[in-house]
Amino acid sequence: MCTAAELRMDPDNARRAAKRKSIEELANEITPRRPPECGELSLSATHRRIRSLQGLGRRWRDGLVRALVELEMWARAVFQRGHLTCRRSARALYQKILALDTALFDSFNKCSNPAEFRRHAAFFAKEIEFYHDLGGVTVGVDDFLANTRKNVCGKFRRELDLQSFRVFPIPGYGAMAIGTHRFCHTPDTCEGVAEFTTLWREKDGVWQIARALSYAHRSL
Repeated sequence: MCTAAELRMDPDNARRAAKRKSIEELANEITPRRPPECGELSLSATHRRIRSLQGLGRRWRDGLVRALVELEMWARAVFQRGHLTCRRSARALYQKILALDTALFDSFNKCSNPAEFRRHAAFFAKEIEFYHDLGGVTVGVDDFLANTRKNVCGKFRRELDLQSFRVFPIPGYGAMAIGTHRFCHTPDTCEGVAEFTTLWREKDGVWQIARALSYAHRSL
């Protein structure tokens, strides 16, 4: 079901609203208050030129202006509807990748438990490449998980700085997540922080990490 805001942006509603208003009201509405941005449609200059023509009858000019105004309002409504769909898709992808990141590091923080370690292992592709600015490069899931078991499990936990978390789509592949995370060796304090980039690959509905980078490590 459409919300009230969506109904207001419906093209047919926009056209009906235009018909109920005077030419002067419509002209004021479509007069841009700032330079048009990329992708925006503006026929306002055309409206003004038509109304300035002296050889046309007033009714003819007003009718033409009204038709152009209705066209512009309809086009803007279509543009906004597409923009709304785009924003919804981006929000859905963000929530999906955030949920994956949360589950990934929930198991990471509990990986001393064998069941949690297996759950953690399932997030990585067999050919995982991990790049660390202090530890170097690890290729292949077996070596990567062996390092995790040796250097991470039972030693520290990871916290996400949620405000830093960003997600970008990779069409035909999956998504990329970037952000900042903290490393904490006690329940109450975090001693280190770093930036991260994670490439999530989606295949047959399954999301796995194919590439991961952790860098700019520093003390808090």
